[in-house]
Amino acid sequence: MLGCSRPSAKSREIPFTKFRPYSPRHRPKPQGVSLIFELRCGSNESMKKIALLALLLSACATEPVSPILGMSETSKSSTANEPSRELGDAKNVVLHPTPTKPKFINGDLYSVIAKSVAPSPAPGSIEQRADELNLLSLQEMRTKADCDRAATEVKVTLANFFGGPKGSLTNAQIEKLAPFFEQIRNDSDFFIQRLKTERGRKRPFQYIKDVEPCVAREVTPAYPSGHATLSRLYALVLSDMYPSKTKELLKRADVIAEDRVLSGMHHRSDIIAGQALGERLYKEFSKSPEFKKELSELERVTTKVAR
Repeated sequence: MLGCSRPSAKSREIPFTKFRPYSPRHRPKPQGVSLIFELRCGSNESMKKIALLALLLSACATEPVSPILGMSETSKSSTANEPSRELGDAKNVVLHPTPTKPKFINGDLYSVIAKSVAPSPAPGSIEQRADELNLLSLQEMRTKADCDRAATEVKVTLANFFGGPKGSLTNAQIEKLAPFFEQIRNDSDFFIQRLKTERGRKRPFQYIKDVEPCVAREVTPAYPSGHATLSRLYALVLSDMYPSKTKELLKRADVIAEDRVLSGMHHRSDIIAGQALGERLYKEFSKSPEFKKELSELERVTTKVAR
């Protein structure tokens, strides 16, 4: 059960929570407090005021609305592929490549992997309300520098995720490793994109009135987050190649995942599910003889470059 002890002043400054990865070897120290804690325990006065104001406004509405969103029952029932809000400038929309048959993972594992992904929060649940408050809070606090950083991470490539200036890989390492990680991305997307379609959760900006993304908008559903999945998966694979960089690689993956909420593209729970999926896919990749063979060959080639 979630406890209600008051967090330190330092932790209250961070509006998000780091989530425990799969392996103890890769476990970062937790930072921050969850919005669910804020709702249940009332440790953050500003969050209490936001929630109270939203509840008061909903009480005055003529149509039944969600107490936090101001979202009508009609908009709740619309499908994920029929956004209630425009995607904006068509030139500023992200399109994803259609994944081909996986090379390293058996595609028949989809049903097994899908069962390991928890359902997204139910409408009106405390987890859903925490997602909404978290989005609005981060949007209020984000800076232009935050949005500029998030914009560089929109396109999923090894260079954008772990190359300079924010990442720890050199240009030479990126050049050697990029084709291998593009294959990892393709294999992973085979599962990610199908899960998104089946779960059908809307992007926050499609139904939360005041959410305005500060990066290019996505046309795919939100749950689970592909960026969270792939950044965690990439970090785990890279940490096998460069064990001394494990901590910084995982920290960088967390930043990429968190920036998807800060930029208005994802809910916090999308990130949690994506990171868990990344852990699960990492386990499956690690079982593949072909994957391990290619990884071993790349380790030999890149060792001198890494040092």
